Amino acid sequence: GLDPKAARVDADGQVEALVAKRLRPDDHGKWNDTGEEVTIPARAILVATGARPNVAYEFEYKGHFHKERGHYQTHHDVNGRLEPVPVAPHCKIGDFGPFTSYGAHGHRVSFLGDTHPVFHGSVVKAIASGLRTYPKIVASLGSRVNQKGDIREYHQFRTHIEELLAARVESVTRLTPSVVELKVRAPMAAKRFKAGQFFRLQNFETQSALVDGTRLQTEALAMTGARVDPATGIVSLVVIERGASSRLVAALQPGEPVALMGPTGVRASIPNGGETMLFIGGRHGAVHVQSTGKALREKGNRVLFVGCFDTAQDVFNQDEIEEAADAVLWVTASGTSIKPRRPQDRSVTAPVLKAMTRYASGELGEVPIRLEDVTRIHVVGSNRLVRLIRDGRAGELAPFLTNKPRTMASISTPMQCCLKGVCSQCLQWQRDPATGKRTKAVFGCSWQDQPLDNVDLDNLDERLSQNRVQEHLTDQWLDFLFLRHNVARV
Repeated sequence: GLDPKAARVDADGQVEALVAKRLRPDDHGKWNDTGEEVTIPARAILVATGARPNVAYEFEYKGHFHKERGHYQTHHDVNGRLEPVPVAPHCKIGDFGPFTSYGAHGHRVSFLGDTHPVFHGSVVKAIASGLRTYPKIVASLGSRVNQKGDIREYHQFRTHIEELLAARVESVTRLTPSVVELKVRAPMAAKRFKAGQFFRLQNFETQSALVDGTRLQTEALAMTGARVDPATGIVSLVVIERGASSRLVAALQPGEPVALMGPTGVRASIPNGGETMLFIGGRHGAVHVQSTGKALREKGNRVLFVGCFDTAQDVFNQDEIEEAADAVLWVTASGTSIKPRRPQDRSVTAPVLKAMTRYASGELGEVPIRLEDVTRIHVVGSNRLVRLIRDGRAGELAPFLTNKPRTMASISTPMQCCLKGVCSQCLQWQRDPATGKRTKAVFGCSWQDQPLDNVDLDNLDERLSQNRVQEHLTDQWLDFLFLRHNVARV
């Protein structure tokens, strides 16, 4: 009878209690607020989502399934025809409607678990939905269930499908001391990829090494697709080593199978010409420009990239990045240069905002693309860089950004499943730019690029810091294992 109201935090921002409202049922079974508050001491609060059926597919590919009241309409199969049925009041009703409205060419699409209005919200019910739906699927196949196929045809089909869906390491190449390029052969993933999307990468437990009782298995890593080659089925991923899991990618061997899920996320919005796009970012920004810059230019847009790096030695794939943009302002901690001049360290300190103002005022030479002409901005970098650019638009950059460009930011929230609305690891608050009050929480893996002014950056800072201690400990443990066994840094 408790309804969570708020989480109370201490002076360090760590949770110390859960505040809840006391509810009591009336004579009709309806729960009502009694006005009483209950405080429960807590060092950690775990929240399970799944309160609403997941309709993410229809959101992205509209027109496939009929919906009613926020969920897919339930249907059953009657003598080869789909008929809608009312939503069952509970999960033990016999006729719960296991099929969606899709019936093109006699095909059926069933839906289970969190997508179904009867079974969503519970792992137990999700498992039950598979058990309950299986006989319905078999029945809908009719006499085809008893038909026997050609074993040779099946093996050909299986080999073909495995070729399309299996992912294997093609090559691993170190680009800089902290950046590795991983090429994976995954034909279907390469074919389906759209600029701006990403993949989830992980090695297999059975393939990973066991060192002193520690299985060197990576966690799920969200990887931006730098480029793909549909002809060869090669997906190129740029891995930035910032923790134990990403460092282990360099140890993958050619031919080794990996789990590559995707492409996922929302593809980049490519205007149909006439726009001047300003990308601002570091290593992740460079990967994003490789992915989307060419597509933008092919549509008749102009691209300016401000690349922010610690040193010139941290720059990778420079020729490809410069080919993907009309102009590049290379910024390092000690110098700046404009394409086609290669970045080089200098004695003059050049933070990104200062470098951009020097660029805009002509101090660095002829300006290939004026900041006054920029119509859109996309920030792809750390939460610190995102905050810096947000504040800089009203400060140092204000005299130059006269077009009041629409500004988007790639929100690199922690991710786990990357399946759009399932695990909730990537939940990120948005806020009202005028009032500063939070408006709604969104799934970062299904909305990577969000309006900058809507992003609650304080919440983003908190989300990114919540696992920091564990990440540091794991990284140091990996150093210890490598040192103890004289394993060279890969």
